[in-house]
This record gives sequence, structure tokens and C-alpha cells, in this order.
Amino acid sequence: MREKTGGEIAADYLIAEGVPYV
Repeated sequence: MREKTGGEIAADYLIAEGVPYV
């Protein structure tokens, strides 16, 4: 399993919080 980039980590956090992102 590859490491996640900062952007992917942030996206996972926003998805978990239910916040849409672009």
C-alpha cells in the first residue's frame, strides 16, 4: 500500500467530516 500525499490525507479527512472538496 503506497503512502498518501498530503492532499489525499486532507481529502480523506474532509470526506470523513462530510465536507465536499474540489
